[in-house]
Amino acid sequence: MHSQGCRLTLHLDRTLQVATADGTPIRHRPPLPWRPAGQLDPDARIGPSTLPPHTHGDRLDLGYAVSVLLHQAA
Repeated sequence: MHSQGCRLTLHLDRTLQVATADGTPIRHRPPLPWRPAGQLDPDARIGPSTLPPHTHGDRLDLGYAVSVLLHQAA
């Protein structure tokens, strides 16, 4: 990357910016699906019972699971 003049910048929020030598941004991940939740799961297939607990533990906290996945995707 550096031998081609590309620049990598890690920002305080832990996002990585990649740019060419002339400053043109290089996309290195797909954009996040920022839409209303109903549009992300139009058939309502994901819910609290999607991953039921076995013999112990709490039910799936869908909001928490999605927030962790979105954070990891960013």
